[in-house]
This record gives sequence, structure tokens and C-alpha cells, in this order.
Amino acid sequence: MSEREDKGLHTHRAAAVVCVPVHVVTVSDTRTLETDTGCALAAELLEAAGHRVVSREIVRDEMAEIGAA
Repeated sequence: MSEREDKGLHTHRAAAVVCVPVHVVTVSDTRTLETDTGCALAAELLEAAGHRVVSREIVRDEMAEIGAA
């Protein structure tokens, strides 16, 4: 990487958003918020990285519901 590219990368990273609000959505016909360990882990990892988990949601595996999520 050239010095110019390296400087650009550092400038880009310095201006990057540190925290973003996220919605964690699982598509499943069988899971609930209580039984969906993957959704819970994703939320936990996102929060540990400094992001704000706004909501967790289970959406049935139906095209319209997925689109609405």
C-alpha cells in the first residue's frame, strides 16, 4: 500500500461511524426469541462491538413478512 493510500485509509477510518443502530431479524417458522440462540448471539456481539441493538425480531418464512421486516 502506498503512503497516499495508507493516509486515505486512516482518514476514512477516522471519519467512520463508530456506532450504528441495528435491528436483528431471524427468518424462521419454528424459533421464538427465547429459543433463537443465533439471534441472541448476534445481538450480544453487536453490542460488544459498541453498536446499539434497537430490536430483535422473529419473522415467519413468508415473502411478505420478510419484506415487511
